Amino acid sequence: MQINNLQFAKNNEQLSGDFLLASLPRVFEWLQEKASFAEKDWVPNGLVKYNLSGSENALKQAYLKLSLQFEANMICQRCLLEMPFKLKLNFNYLVVPEMKAQSIDFVDESYDDAVDEFDLLPASQSMDLIALIEDEIILALPISPLHAENCVALTLQSGEKPNPFAVLKNLKKS
Repeated sequence: MQINNLQFAKNNEQLSGDFLLASLPRVFEWLQEKASFAEKDWVPNGLVKYNLSGSENALKQAYLKLSLQFEANMICQRCLLEMPFKLKLNFNYLVVPEMKAQSIDFVDESYDDAVDEFDLLPASQSMDLIALIEDEIILALPISPLHAENCVALTLQSGEKPNPFAVLKNLKKS
């Protein structure tokens, strides 16, 4: 889905929707790669919901706000079982002319305050929204996904074992 991000922001437009995880080939491949040794034919499934809104401030600076909800099944790297994984992400972008976005040392009084609070996004007549969403999800995914609690499959269920040195306790002189 291509949008003109500068016009989108200046017109205070909003866009929301959802799509299947399979629509994001790099995320899909990454999840399969992480599971390749767990289950041969495992296919990750999930849903991505997004909301993109644009705005412009009094200084005519264009802003985009992206909210994502990502739900997918992943493979726990500890127990190698499937586990649900959810992410809620929010991003704020300041849309800047392309030459300013590429310049590392640009100094413009009107942008200084916003630079720390927003990611810079180059103005584009054909920004690929799905690619932006995919990039943000890839950066947010854990390198080694694990269950939040101890994995059920690996929890030891052994009882109390007698201490082999307990006999020595009786030999100890007071």
